[in-house]
Amino acid sequence: MSSINRPFFKDLLPASYWGIPFGVSGVRANLGQKVAIHEYPYRNGVRVENLGQKGTKYHVQGFLVQDAAYGGVGSVIAQRALLEAALIQPMAGPLILPSRQMVKANLLEYECSESLEEGRVFRLNFVFMTAGLLEFASSLISTQAATVDAAINSATASAENFIKGISL
Repeated sequence: MSSINRPFFKDLLPASYWGIPFGVSGVRANLGQKVAIHEYPYRNGVRVENLGQKGTKYHVQGFLVQDAAYGGVGSVIAQRALLEAALIQPMAGPLILPSRQMVKANLLEYECSESLEEGRVFRLNFVFMTAGLLEFASSLISTQAATVDAAINSATASAENFIKGISL
């Protein structure tokens, strides 16, 4: 019985980035929490402060093959050119990996190797990181505006107080 007919394989998705397909031979995902470790002199132990979830990194081992079942059409050189054009996009793009749902991800690293022994096969290594929302720290009170308002109020109160002192 072929391993392709087993239930696990029928649920796998074709891999792609920005819609450009490639074959996948392995994926490693790294995820966790951002933490600050606080150590103090003359105290045993540490305090670990949770700073939120890290972005997920995907280390992907892939390949390109001429006219392949994963969706690669045409020469392997043309497939590589299409893929590399997608990889240089400056923004996060849709990444689909075989056993995961689509995520928005940025490419961190890419490596392509080719050899005479393998002929029409290019070996690929990628590192992707999930893209978060573009958020900046904000405050309901603008400290600069609050400081200016306080200075104006103080100057006004001082002037009123001075005028009251003179007119008496």
